[in-house]
Amino acid sequence: MRNVRKSIAIVLTALIIHSVNAKNLTSLFIEAENFQNKGGWVVDQQFMDLMGSPYLMAHGMGTLVSDATTTVNFAKTGEYTVFVRTYNWTSPWTSKEGPGKFQLTIDGRALNNKILGTESTTWEWQEVGKVKISSKTVTIGLRDLTGFNGRCDAIYFTMDNALPPNEAEALTA
Repeated sequence: MRNVRKSIAIVLTALIIHSVNAKNLTSLFIEAENFQNKGGWVVDQQFMDLMGSPYLMAHGMGTLVSDATTTVNFAKTGEYTVFVRTYNWTSPWTSKEGPGKFQLTIDGRALNNKILGTESTTWEWQEVGKVKISSKTVTIGLRDLTGFNGRCDAIYFTMDNALPPNEAEALTA
C-alpha cells in the first residue's frame, strides 16, 4: 500500500510539473536588466523597493544611446501579444506625454512602431501589439528615441493574451 501511495504521489507531481511547463510554452518573460548587451542603457536600482528588481534606463542626457539587445529562445513559434513594463518618469509632475521614449525591436525592426515610456503614471504594462514569431531564436532590443531616461523593467510575450501581474510580490514569485 505504501508503494502505491508513493507511485500515485510521483505521478501526480509529474502531471503538475507537466501542466506548469505546458503553460510556460505559451509565454516568455524577460527581465530587461538581464539583457546580454546593454548598449548605452544602464541598470538602475532606484525603484527596487516598489518593483522588486532593477530596470534598464536610457540615460543619455538628451543624446540617443545605443540599443540594448538580447537573444531569446521561444519554446514554439506563432503569434504572440507583447507587453512592456515601463513608466513615464515625469508623471508625478505633469500629465503630458513623457520624454523617455523608446521602442521594442525584434531582429532590428521596431515592433508596430509603438512608442513606449510616455503614458503610464506608475510602473505598468503597455501593450506593444501582436507579432508573428517564425524562428525560435530571436534578437529583441530596446531602441532609445530621445536620450531622456526611457525606462524598461521587463518584456512579456504571450500566446493567450494574459497580462502578467503588476505587483512586485507577484512578479518576484
